[in-house]
Amino acid sequence: MAREEHTRNGHWGRDLTKLKLMDKVYSPRLDQSIVTALLQCPQCKNFGSTHLHALMYPITRRHPFELVVADYLALPKGKGGFHNVLLILDTFSQFVWGFKLKVHGTAKTTIDGLKAVAHTFRTPETFMTDGGSHFNNGELLGRLRRLCSPGLGEDEGEDTGTAEVGKAWPDHFDAAVRQLNERIVPAFGFSPKELLLGFVVNTTRTPVEAITTEPSAEEVDVQLAYVEQQRLDGTDLAALHAVKRKATFDWKVLRTHPGEVVFQGGQLVQVYDNALDNTLTTARKLRPRWSAPRRVTDQVGNSYRVQTLEGFPINSLIHARRLRRFVPREGTALAEVQQEQEEGLEETRQEEANEDEEQAEQSEGEETVEEEGDE
Repeated sequence: MAREEHTRNGHWGRDLTKLKLMDKVYSPRLDQSIVTALLQCPQCKNFGSTHLHALMYPITRRHPFELVVADYLALPKGKGGFHNVLLILDTFSQFVWGFKLKVHGTAKTTIDGLKAVAHTFRTPETFMTDGGSHFNNGELLGRLRRLCSPGLGEDEGEDTGTAEVGKAWPDHFDAAVRQLNERIVPAFGFSPKELLLGFVVNTTRTPVEAITTEPSAEEVDVQLAYVEQQRLDGTDLAALHAVKRKATFDWKVLRTHPGEVVFQGGQLVQVYDNALDNTLTTARKLRPRWSAPRRVTDQVGNSYRVQTLEGFPINSLIHARRLRRFVPREGTALAEVQQEQEEGLEETRQEEANEDEEQAEQSEGEETVEEEGDE
């Protein structure tokens, strides 16, 4: 009855459906019946927003070039035909490299940017990129807007949109990147350039006459010790900042329903199509936001690998934010197959748990025998 009222009245939500049913029936589990009907509605499964499912895993590094990330930023078409920039960032020092582009981002432009970084500095140990933002582009946009419009106030232009950046931004782009690299990062207490290049702060300047003489081994060791200590201090402050951010983010996730969600292997899920969030066409109101049911195969951090019901893998990692549980309708063939598979997976997990317990007991017995032998 809950499913019929929900479908007949334009796919009402829980509250309106409950008000309609309370005039006809009384049930101590009315809310549960309504929620079950909503979860099993084929039309409603295609729409809905995403949710925060996973806790934060801060990404920090101890040394320069351990991890380099990149992203593209689209800007209004400016002087010289530039309309896109490639931003590359060193995770440890937060040092930024910026490259103006007249074309959209491609594999070639990304490789060219990495080559420029590798030739000027060194080859990064790890390179990471995806379709999301790896760092705050709003700060760069704000600085570009300030350079293009010198009359802005002190508090204006720090976080702005691309439409507010003038066409003269290519003339000021390099200056904006330089300012980002020379500013003091509050979370580190140092500037990105000081951490990356080893500029030691709070020390006396080298006399001019000492420049012409070769430094001694002791002076080199002292300089390296200063640099290492400065980077260690920056790493310590960055870790403290990451812990605070994680605590705030995790509190936001855990206070909502259902809190942290971990998808198990073999579980049915739907994948959110976030490409529709970046368009203003009428089709975004009609096209389904969530995909057909997929099956989870593996977990990698906060991301998952999934496959179709036919067993064809989807060649990309999908973050937990873009996934939600799929509930098959009762009595369907998919529901029966899923129930059998979940029962088989549960038996496998139980067997693995029993094997772990037996191995732990065997290890404890061996340790006890060794201790008695020593006595």
